[in-house]
Amino acid sequence: MHNNIGDGTNDTLTLSEMNIETIFGSGKLTDFIGNNLVLFFYPKDNTPGCTSQALLFTKYHKNFLEMDTQVVGVSRDTI
Repeated sequence: MHNNIGDGTNDTLTLSEMNIETIFGSGKLTDFIGNNLVLFFYPKDNTPGCTSQALLFTKYHKNFLEMDTQVVGVSRDTI
């Protein structure tokens, strides 16, 4: 099931209803409950601004792991 916010079918979602797809597989935002989580939102993949910002998360990935923090980027693009 995909949640399409703004399509008029379900404009209000709870965390338990939000499905996520990543390069590592599918899940729910509730899978992160109890963990430190950084969500960063960007409008489009492979654009200069978004790419340079995402690279900073990559650069500091080890630091985030040391703080037991996972980073998830959110975009409207497909995987």
